[in-house]
Amino acid sequence: MNDKELRRYCTGKVKELEIPERSDVNALCDLLEQRRGRPITLLEVPMPTGAGKPCGLWVATDDEDYICYQQYTTQAHQEHIIRHELGHMVCEHVAAPVMPDEVAQLLMPTLAPVLVRSVLGRTQYSNAEERAAELVASLMPMETAGIGNRAPVGLAPGVENLITHLGRSLERGGRT
Repeated sequence: MNDKELRRYCTGKVKELEIPERSDVNALCDLLEQRRGRPITLLEVPMPTGAGKPCGLWVATDDEDYICYQQYTTQAHQEHIIRHELGHMVCEHVAAPVMPDEVAQLLMPTLAPVLVRSVLGRTQYSNAEERAAELVASLMPMETAGIGNRAPVGLAPGVENLITHLGRSLERGGRT
């Protein structure tokens, strides 16, 4: 897909959402929750920084989506990271499963392997998918009103384990 086709595709995807003119990331998440029929939880995570390290992840379970975003950056950057991950959802990007069930069970015994469908970090997408998610993020309204707390009182069983595992994997230089 050339740049002109990509722009037309992404513009169409954003227009389909019918996003109100003044929408912050919370309103965008609310809109996508309604469209997708599943909750989206935003999690501020202290992710390792540096070249090749993702500053955002989309963790999809059977029942819920989690967007993990870098704790150690500005609010404007955090909101862009969230929009970028939402862009992957809007474009319906998919990644390979996180790991084989046996490995998931060994690393995260309290988390049913089937719970996590995929972890979608910036390092797993093709260049075209990254460009699309980035373009969708830039086409979404940029109202800044703070991210707020969208996290539930308690995370789904095992999700904290998953986040911890992902953080350790990233620190070791592993790919998510």
